[in-house]
Amino acid sequence: MVCVLLVLSSIESTTVVMPRDIFEDRLMRSKSNRHKWEDQICEGITIADLEEQRIRGGVRLGVERGRMPESSLMETTDSLVEKLKLTTNGKLKNAAAALFLRDTSQFPQFLLRMARFRGNDKMEFIDNQRTYGNFFTLLDAGMAFFFKHLSLSGKIVGFTREEKLEIPAEALREALTNALCHRMFHNTSSSVGIAIYDDRVEIENAGHLPDELTVETIKQSHHSFPQNPTIADVLFKTTFLENWGSGVGRMVDACKKANLPEPEFNQNAAFVWVTFKRATIQPYNHTSSPYNPATIQVHYTTSKEQAKNKRLKQFLMAIGENGANLKTLMDSMNLRNRSSFVNTYIAPNLAEGYIAMLYPEAPNHPMQSYYLTNKGRELLEHL
Repeated sequence: MVCVLLVLSSIESTTVVMPRDIFEDRLMRSKSNRHKWEDQICEGITIADLEEQRIRGGVRLGVERGRMPESSLMETTDSLVEKLKLTTNGKLKNAAAALFLRDTSQFPQFLLRMARFRGNDKMEFIDNQRTYGNFFTLLDAGMAFFFKHLSLSGKIVGFTREEKLEIPAEALREALTNALCHRMFHNTSSSVGIAIYDDRVEIENAGHLPDELTVETIKQSHHSFPQNPTIADVLFKTTFLENWGSGVGRMVDACKKANLPEPEFNQNAAFVWVTFKRATIQPYNHTSSPYNPATIQVHYTTSKEQAKNKRLKQFLMAIGENGANLKTLMDSMNLRNRSSFVNTYIAPNLAEGYIAMLYPEAPNHPMQSYYLTNKGRELLEHL
């Protein structure tokens, strides 16, 4: 334990015990950027250890939104990483590892815990997962978990099918992005957590709200006070994060639009968490899915239909529990014609409601990934 002196009045003082986590967090906040964990040199990694596809996909988004110059599209990966301020004297910072490192085994804190509980407490698990990885790997895994356990509804609009989670995907993605970005990376035992109950969803991260904000004022208009400014700046330039403190407002607006209560913010000595209320209490029951497995018909009457079902099963299995992007899916099926693949596999399965997009509001998003819906999982079980 670490003791600090707190002045409680102008005529006397008293000594109280401050938990070590809070003391270390405030100490890190008081340091200049060059002393923060994210700006320290990450020994033993090189540009070749980073996920180039993630870097270039983010840069493309930044160019499209006017946050990065168009010339960035033609630059080398080394140059891009330098311009994103992820290097010091040619060496990669910890921030580069947190964002883009391919093999994160040396960083136990790059962890996302995910659980679906039966009922409204933590007495019984239905699903319990742990994923290690960089920011984008954890964001993808978390969103896949939401798609797996939250209800998904669809409707036909024009010639396309629109899928909507019971809690808006954009609100969940914003909350998870904030948790992954604004956490205490220097604490190797820290992590981010997702807990889904019958009546609510909670997203938590190790850390504390900025001293300038409270759980009451965070929904009001405020400036941005990032825990990790370098990481936040990269995510801003690549459009995954805003730097004007507007993220909470967007979460609130998305919930209101979906006729849901506003998200609630809380903190204690170790964690900050946001709670999203589900529209109705939905006890977990595999048979309560809106899709009846008995209605899924798989025919094996001809060799042609057998081959078609085999390819469909391969496609759905490639998506798996954590989702997959277009390149991964095409590679897994050893196909190279992008247009043909989209028309044969992506479009019809989206229309049937077997899969859903991570960014439904931006179909051509360079970070687009696809996830199995409940209907898709049931179909896979019957193929």
